[in-house]
Amino acid sequence: MPIDPATGESLPYPGEPGGPMGPPPGGGPPPGGGMGPSQQEVQQLRQQEAELKMQEMALGAPEPTKPYTIKTIKMFSDQMDKTLDTLAGTDV
Repeated sequence: MPIDPATGESLPYPGEPGGPMGPPPGGGPPPGGGMGPSQQEVQQLRQQEAELKMQEMALGAPEPTKPYTIKTIKMFSDQMDKTLDTLAGTDV
């Protein structure tokens, strides 16, 4: 999903409700004569989008009322190891 560089908000794709219906504002190709972003820019934009989604999810999570104990974390880790071993068929 495209992100507005000025505000950082997610924008709808062209043709979607609320999305642009015509050429992008400012018209014409981007400065530099290219027909679009380079592969490196696309990868960077995807990474930024993923980071923004993670931040959004983190903001929606409730704060714990008290911290987890070391014993609880170790028990969870051990159970995850057992589950992964079962799914993979070998030690992971």
